[in-house]
Amino acid sequence: MFPGVKTTRANGATMAIPGSHLWGSDVVPRLNDDIAYAEIEPGDVWVMLGGLYHAGGANTTTDEHRIVHGLFFTPGYLRQEENIYLANAAEDVLTWSPEAQKVAGFSVSSPNIGFVNFVSPVQYLQTGGVVDHYEDLDESQEKRLDSPQQ
Repeated sequence: MFPGVKTTRANGATMAIPGSHLWGSDVVPRLNDDIAYAEIEPGDVWVMLGGLYHAGGANTTTDEHRIVHGLFFTPGYLRQEENIYLANAAEDVLTWSPEAQKVAGFSVSSPNIGFVNFVSPVQYLQTGGVVDHYEDLDESQEKRLDSPQQ
């Protein structure tokens, strides 16, 4: 992370729990755990592992904004060995249960990651990518109050 301005605990510096990247998936972080703050200045850089529990801190100031730029990388070799998307015919995928489609990656994960032409992979296969309206792709996201109810 590269700060655009000096980040402090008061203006919302990123909170992190050192060592939490080593925790098992059954551990739930708590605010009373040993939290460190990424208080950094322009020209500094803060590097962390993606599995580290972290979050933006609370901005308790009235005249400052925390601006931080993040860069995220995944090496090209960190992917499945077989391209499951091309190894299965669309008509076969559409016969699978929704659970099987999800496990195989034919779904959208929060927050709306994995879409194709702004629709879910299954909707893309069902319609050939031709749709007459778009909705929030990730059903787990809260419905907007100004959206028509379905």
